[in-house]
Amino acid sequence: MRPVAKRFVLSLFGMSLLASPAAAQSSFLEEAPTQKLAFVLGNSAYANHDAIPSADEDAKNVASTLKNLGFVVFEAANIKHAASFWDVKFQPFLNRIRENDLVVFYFSGHGLNYGGENLFVMTDYPKTLPEEDMTDFLIPLTALRDNVKYYKPGLSIFIFDACRSIASNIKPKNKAPIGVNKGMTPPTSKKLENVSIAFSSDAGSVSKGRTSPGEMSYYTEALLQYLGLEGTEYNYVKRETIIKLLELTGDQVPWFSESLSAEIYLKPTTEILEAERKAWLTRLDSSSYNQIWKFTLQYPTSRYVKAAKRWLQQNQDNRPTIVTKVSPQELDRSYEETQSGQKAVVPRLDGPFGFKKYADLLGSVSSSRRTDVTTNVGQVVAEYSSLVVTKNVTARAAADDGAEAIKTVAAGSAVSVKNVIADTSGNAWLEFDQKGESGYLPLSRAVVGEATVGFPLAEVKVSQGPTLESLVDEKPIRDAVAELRKAGRSISRVSIATARQSDERLALMLDGRVTNVFYVLKELGISGDKITSVLVADDTAQSKLGRTDPLKDLVRIRFFGT
Repeated sequence: MRPVAKRFVLSLFGMSLLASPAAAQSSFLEEAPTQKLAFVLGNSAYANHDAIPSADEDAKNVASTLKNLGFVVFEAANIKHAASFWDVKFQPFLNRIRENDLVVFYFSGHGLNYGGENLFVMTDYPKTLPEEDMTDFLIPLTALRDNVKYYKPGLSIFIFDACRSIASNIKPKNKAPIGVNKGMTPPTSKKLENVSIAFSSDAGSVSKGRTSPGEMSYYTEALLQYLGLEGTEYNYVKRETIIKLLELTGDQVPWFSESLSAEIYLKPTTEILEAERKAWLTRLDSSSYNQIWKFTLQYPTSRYVKAAKRWLQQNQDNRPTIVTKVSPQELDRSYEETQSGQKAVVPRLDGPFGFKKYADLLGSVSSSRRTDVTTNVGQVVAEYSSLVVTKNVTARAAADDGAEAIKTVAAGSAVSVKNVIADTSGNAWLEFDQKGESGYLPLSRAVVGEATVGFPLAEVKVSQGPTLESLVDEKPIRDAVAELRKAGRSISRVSIATARQSDERLALMLDGRVTNVFYVLKELGISGDKITSVLVADDTAQSKLGRTDPLKDLVRIRFFGT
């Protein structure tokens, strides 16, 4: 057998190959449209501070735009006290929210930050306020977010045109009054939390209103040029608003949170709705718990998110790990390394271990995981971040056959690879982690053989399709398969690859595209058990290795056959 080199592919990304039967799929195809709800508040008539005439116009125009986008809009103006806001105006709005809904909150008026909290000012806010009375006139952003989150909407968008200059003091108990901080401060947010927050100016900066009747603030004017466009994704709205606001003011830069995992269309076109259905069919066909969960992150207000959550609930205790015995990494490598006119030969792992065909996008493998490994099985396994146990295996407390038996790892279990080491006899052991429990499994019971996978036939790279970010341009794939078949070729294996990404949102998008490629290939009649997927080094690492053709955000498909 040829030696297994340690090259540029770093970690496995796999794919479940069990297509759901049509009858099973159909039970998860029912549509459950979600509500679109908005609360719009304009505070302009401040009793003790400068009035903001444009706030009335801002709120009126935002409400009109959202109504045209199909939102049910709750409107309010010039609320004097926090109690009136929470009890009289906002609670009826909260009562309308249902799980998976799309919720927008918009406020135009005065805002400030104090003690690390962003606060929105009701109109009777005094010049000086005891700290213990702050909640009588100020609305904290975290309280807004938490109250909305309690009702489990799919997505919440908070937009604040509220970073205006305000002359006021807050008096801590037994201390002199402290001047409040103008503008907003970036709020804390969780990664991939489906909450989007927008401020009209950057942290600590003051935003500009307008004083003439009938005019909106500069920020809201810029925002509404794009917010109401049909078929426009919200990230596009954010980018164009920044450009337009700079054009209008010369120096005011809005702030937008970047924690959002969702792809947002406030008013999707028919084409986008069809693409959303395709995205759901793609994930459903995978039969993967992880991929269907990711669908709920990317499309949290989809017509199919209720079905997706029902699928997850029904399968939470039954998450089959689909296994391949052929090394996905070595298959992908072999495309470049097989000499012209020869068939590719790649390692095959037999015995009680296999490789995941559907795994998360994982980080790089440290060089320490390859040290002191003298066996072929160690070389093959050391690069993987997870393996699947295909038969019951006894785990030991140390890398020694005589060490204490600590547990039995059941067949079908996935384990995280912490390290691959050799014992005093040179036998390879897998140091693993499973749900917080660590131990050692004997890799010496695995056998590395060879599998002939055919000639390298063709390679194509595909980008995002014309609609959703998680779908690919299918035409190059369909054209490549058609040309191979026209030439009399038979496709025996397919390897899909993407580059490892530090940007979590882009990694999520590429994850969806790989799943979509699997679906397209299976539509073209290629058996799912012949398709594997890998994650290759990121562009920087490839450059260091002398690679001149980085993938960036592309998906690469390599075909093998005869």
